[in-house]
Order: sequence, then C-alpha cells, then structure tokens
Amino acid sequence: MILLADSGSTKTNWRLTGKSNVMKEIKGPGLNPNYQSAEQIHSELRKLKSQLGDVAIDTIYFYGTGCGNEKNRGIVQNQLNQLFPGIEIRVSHDLLAAARALFHQESGIACILGTGSNCGYYDGSTITHNIPSLGYLLGDEGSGMKLGSALLRAYFRKTLPLELNLKFEEQHPISMPDVLNAIHSKQFPNRYIAAFAHFIKKNIDHEFLQHLVFYEFDELVKRCLLKCLTDQARVGFVGSIAYNFSDILTKVCDAHNIDTYKIVTDPIDSLVDYHLGHL
Repeated sequence: MILLADSGSTKTNWRLTGKSNVMKEIKGPGLNPNYQSAEQIHSELRKLKSQLGDVAIDTIYFYGTGCGNEKNRGIVQNQLNQLFPGIEIRVSHDLLAAARALFHQESGIACILGTGSNCGYYDGSTITHNIPSLGYLLGDEGSGMKLGSALLRAYFRKTLPLELNLKFEEQHPISMPDVLNAIHSKQFPNRYIAAFAHFIKKNIDHEFLQHLVFYEFDELVKRCLLKCLTDQARVGFVGSIAYNFSDILTKVCDAHNIDTYKIVTDPIDSLVDYHLGHL
C-alpha cells in the first residue's frame, strides 16, 4: 500500500493506493515548513493518520512546497517518521510531483502556478535545473499571490476601473488597514492575498483584468521560464491559476514561441498513475 501526498501552500491532496487502484482520497490543509513549525505539521499529520484508520502502509511519498532544501525536507520527514514508524518515507519538492505528473519518465519543463509558482527542467527522473521561486516577497511570478497583489494595488491606488471598483467594494468590504494587518499578522499571508484571484476569475471578461493577468504571466515567462527553456523542451503547467486562466497563459506562451504541452489543475491523479506504473 502506498500513501501519496501533493502539498501546496493552500491544500494537500492525499491518495492511499493499492497495486492497481486508489483506496482512499483525503484533502487537508497545505503543509509548508517555511511557514509552519514542526509541532504544527505534526498536529496536521496526526489528524491525517486518524482519517486513514488502521491500514498497512508500505511506503509514503510526500511532495511538498517548501521542501526544496534538505533542512525543510528533514522537518517533514521527522514528523512522518514519528507518526508512521518503520515505514519507508520519501520527501521531495512539489515541483518534482508536477514534473512526474506531466511527463512521467520523459523530459520537459514543469511549471507550478497556484498560490505560489515554480518551474524547472525535468530529465525524466529528477529536476536538473530549477529557477528558484524566491517565495512570495521576492518572486512567485504569475502566481495567485501575484495576481491578488496586483488587484489590491490597483484598488487601493485608484487605478481599478469604476465598474470593477464597485463590484470589488460590494464583494470585499475591506479597508487598507484590514489588508495590511492580515498581511503582517496571518500565518499564511500568501494564501490570504491569493484568494483575491477568485475576483479576477469571476470578472475576467473585463479588458483591464485580462491585461493584468497577461502582464503577470509575461513576467513569469521572461524571469523564469525562458531561463530553463531549451529548443526541444516541452512545457507543462499544473495548478489552479494555470488552469483557470489557461487561455491567457497560452497566449503569453504563444507570444514567446513556447508550445504549451499540457495544462492540468491538479497533478495528484497523474502522479498516482506514475507511481502505480513503477510497482
């Protein structure tokens, strides 16, 4: 029995699989050692274990955002070891999950576009070249967090068109102190800001928002994607932002002569197929 996890900043998808099929699906909050303590991660994993019940697990594959360095992988690994003693546990970065889901054992460039963003070249086995995402303060180009930031900036600096401004005030009666306080006091400020991308999606027919999204995606391509692109490399995207704004994302890629291989909202099902293929 294999337990698989694909964990982003907002949510974690868990799949318990047998030799040929999925036995159980569980959704939980995102687990990110950049923003959560070992104790907080342990608490969430303990809830997961109670949901799993009494099952015999042979191997756990955990793919998570924030697990791009040895220290953070160790934090997650230690908590899993405590709760699942004697089980083989492998912790990897969520970009590897995206690449394996998109390309299985073939090469390509994988890009995550969700609450945060990341991209790198995958050789069919591992990520060999990664452009650092740098987190929501310094990077995360094209992410939900960047879209939300651009929207809030336009609203508070009075550059949002009147019709959008009225809609935003009706749906989000917030003040600047509200937002600043949330950014500085919430545990996951990137989640809070990224949530405003829902407003953009609902009103994407407006030209202003189309230009806003196009610009943010263009920044992603120029600052990150082109830096790991080769002539033969296919480019695939995973994540809610990539999927919900796929039309604009494709236009941006076309403008840079990038052939978009695949855009999927969630990599977990294809990731299950990848691992089942290795049993």
